[in-house]
Formats: sequence, C-alpha cells, structure tokens
Amino acid sequence: MAAVSATVPTLLRSGDWVVSVPNSYSGAIRRDEVLLQQFGVSVTYVNCTDLDATACSLPGA
Repeated sequence: MAAVSATVPTLLRSGDWVVSVPNSYSGAIRRDEVLLQQFGVSVTYVNCTDLDATACSLPGA
C-alpha cells in the first residue's frame, strides 16, 4: 500500500476519475475513500462481471 500511496500524486490529479471494483481488498477501499478523495479524485465502483455496467462506467470506451 505504501507504494500505491506514493504513486497516487504522480499519476492522478484533482478532478481525475477512477473506476474500481466494490469487492476489492479492504485496504484498497480505504485508499479510495480516504487518499484519493484527499487529492480530489472521484471513484466509481462497478461490478465488472456486469459488462453493460462496466461499459457505461467508461464513457468513450
């Protein structure tokens, strides 16, 4: 998690948007809810086994 936390400010900027899965490692969920929000990054959780929901969550894809 330390490596991920260190790369967030390098790869993501305020206003960016991340699509994640809701049934992830609890540390990743915490990262999404705390760390990313501190940097102004929005997170959307999508059930990736639902291909229609996944496609809808990725505009332009």
